[in-house]
Amino acid sequence: MTPGFPAYVTSGANSRDLSALASLSRMSSDVSDEALLRRFASLETELQRLRSFFGQNADGMWCFELEPPVPLALERDQALELCVARGQLVECNDALARMYGYVHAHELIGTPLGVFLDLSREDNFDYLRRFWDSGLHLRDGESHERDREGNDKVFLNTLIGVTAGEHLVRVWGTQRDITPQRMIEARRMQLQRLHAVEELAAGIAHHFNNMLTVISGNLSLILENAVLASEDQEALQSASRAAEHAAGLTRQLLHFSQRHQPNFEPIDWREGVQAACQLLQPIIGDRVRIELDLGETPRVLGDAALVQQIVVHLVQHARQTLLGRGTIQIRLRSESIAPTQERVTLELRHPGHRSSRSRPHASSVDLFFSGVTHEQDPVTQLAQVYGIVRNLAGTLSAHREGVHTLIQVEIPAEREAPSIVAPLGRRSAVPELETVLVVEDDPHVLATVRRFLMTSGHRVLSARSVSEAIAIADRSQERIDLAIIDVVMPDKSGLICARELAARRPTLQLLLMSGRGKPPDLEPDLGHIVVMQKPFSREELDAALRKLLDRTG
Repeated sequence: MTPGFPAYVTSGANSRDLSALASLSRMSSDVSDEALLRRFASLETELQRLRSFFGQNADGMWCFELEPPVPLALERDQALELCVARGQLVECNDALARMYGYVHAHELIGTPLGVFLDLSREDNFDYLRRFWDSGLHLRDGESHERDREGNDKVFLNTLIGVTAGEHLVRVWGTQRDITPQRMIEARRMQLQRLHAVEELAAGIAHHFNNMLTVISGNLSLILENAVLASEDQEALQSASRAAEHAAGLTRQLLHFSQRHQPNFEPIDWREGVQAACQLLQPIIGDRVRIELDLGETPRVLGDAALVQQIVVHLVQHARQTLLGRGTIQIRLRSESIAPTQERVTLELRHPGHRSSRSRPHASSVDLFFSGVTHEQDPVTQLAQVYGIVRNLAGTLSAHREGVHTLIQVEIPAEREAPSIVAPLGRRSAVPELETVLVVEDDPHVLATVRRFLMTSGHRVLSARSVSEAIAIADRSQERIDLAIIDVVMPDKSGLICARELAARRPTLQLLLMSGRGKPPDLEPDLGHIVVMQKPFSREELDAALRKLLDRTG
C-alpha cells in the first residue's frame, strides 16, 4: 500500500478486469469443478448488473487511464500537469456524452483529458489540487468546461484515484451538470449588483439635480429681472444651456435606474442621436466607426433621454456582433403617415450576426430568438430597446441584408403643436394663493423655490424637515393652500409628510419635488398629486400649480 493514500485507491479492479474474469468463465466451461463454474457464472452476472448500472445511471460516469502512470513522488502541480497530459478517456456512459452535446458514449472514448479540462483556468487547477491534497478522493469538486458547441458548462464531480505501487494509474469519477443552477446564481448576483448601481445612479442624480435647480433657477431669475450688457447676457444664456444639457444627463441616469418618467416635449431626434453618438465614441473605441446619415426631421413630441437610450443600446448590441472592429451605419428619416402625424424611422445597419441560423426577417417578438441576437440570452440590449419602443407605441424589427443586419425603429409622433409664448414678467398667470408651504432640506434649493414663488406673487412658509412642516401646520391659524414637498427628506420621506399634512389640512393641495424620478409608491388616499422633476424653472413651477388648480376647479 502506498504511504499517505487510503486502501480504496490502491485496490479494486476496473471493468476490464471483470471482463477478463468473464472470458475466463466461458473458457473454463469444460472444467469439472462445478463450484468454480458457479463462481465464474456469478461473476459474469455481477458484471452484467454493473454494466446496466453504469449505462443507465443519470449521472455521468467515466474512467481516465494515465499512460504512462504518474509517479506519486512528484511535486503536486507537476504531477497534475502530467495527469492532464497523459490522461485518456477509456470508459463512460451515454449520460456523460449527452452532457457534452453527444449522443453515445463511444463518440468520446479516446478523448484526451486536456480536451475536457482547461488548466489555464485557475479554478480548474484548484479543483485538481483539492483532489490531490485530499488523498486522491474528492467529493463535490466543481470543474468549468465546454461542450462540443463551445458553451460553458459547470460540473459537480466525485473523483477516486487508483494507484499501483508508487504510481497513479487511473481515475474513476461521476459528475452532474449544475450549469443551470450556476447560471441562476450568476444572474441573481448580477441583478443584485445592478440594483446597487441603480441606487447609486439615482442618488447621484438626486444630489446633482438639487445643484442644477439652484444653478438654472438663479440663472433664469437673473436673465428675467436684471438689465445686463449683451456679452453678460450671452454668457449667462450659455451657462443656462449648459445646465439644461447637464439636466439631460441626469435624466439618462434616472432612466438607467428605471426611475425616469418620460417627459414628452417637442424634441429634435437628430440632436438626440448626435448626443448619444458623442457619448458612445470614447466607449466603443477607435476600431468601431459610426457613420451618421441624419435627414431632416421635424420637431415632434417625444423624450430626448429615451431617444438617446435607444441609440446607446443599439450601438452596444452592434458592437458585440462586430467583435470589436467594423462600421455601424445610423440613418434617420421621417415621413408623413397622416395630415397631422409623422413617423420617425431610425435605422442601424452593421455587418455580421450572432448565429449561423439565417432568417430573412424577424419580427419584434422573434428578434430575441432569431440569428440577430444570442439565442440563449434574450435579456439583451435589444430587449431594453424593445421595452422603450413599445412604451412609445412604436415598432422594432430586424432584417438580414446579405452579410448585414438592419435594425429599424419606427415611432409615430404627433406634429408639434404651435405654441403661444407669453411675455415674461414679475407676476405669472397663476392666481395668487394665500399661503404656500415649501418643505425642502437643502437650503439652496429652498431659497430658489421661495424666490420662484415670491416672484409669482405668493406668500411662502418654509420648513427644512418633515417634523418642522407638521409643527407649522399644527400651530398656524391661517389657511395653507398648497404644500410643495421634496420626496427625499432626512427624517421622514416626503410621502409621509404629504399624508400627515393632508390628514391635518383636508383642503391642502400637494406638489412633490423629486430629483430621483417619480416615486413608485404614491398612495391612492392622497388623491391627485403633481410630481415635478428637478431641476425646473419658474415657468414650469407655475404650470404645475396651474395643473393643480385646474384639477380642483
